[in-house]
Amino acid sequence: MMEVLAELVEGASELYGVGGVWGYVLIFVLAAIPWFEVLVIVPAGVGLGFNPVAVSVVAFTGNMLPVLGIAALHRKFRFPAPDYFRTKAERVWDSHGVPGVALIAPGVTGVYVTMSVALALEAPRRKLVAWMAFSIAAWTVALAVLTYAGFELLLR
Repeated sequence: MMEVLAELVEGASELYGVGGVWGYVLIFVLAAIPWFEVLVIVPAGVGLGFNPVAVSVVAFTGNMLPVLGIAALHRKFRFPAPDYFRTKAERVWDSHGVPGVALIAPGVTGVYVTMSVALALEAPRRKLVAWMAFSIAAWTVALAVLTYAGFELLLR
């Protein structure tokens, strides 16, 4: 665990030295990587001094493109959910529905896993993508505002 944390700190210090357009390109690319997504990248970008609004827009876009790609690929290639996922996922699905699953996805499993499992459980694709977009936007704004406010309080 400490090794992973050390690598993240090293990566953040390298990001700190990247400015301008290349910094935002890096934020875009990192936001598209599973497990980083907006949950890690938005606070890191804001904390490293990038514009919070620009970080939010770039990270949202970087996180949404793979979501759209997963939806498009699933349309061509139907992947069934494995049985061990199906029972647990169906229980969560039945109790929360598309909105609930989409809203908790960025903080619990990540949007890509949630998209894949939900589509394998035959969720309505357009509704799922719309709720994922809303969810990612809400998480992005909340993370940017909270991170910015937190740094403002710390630096006073």
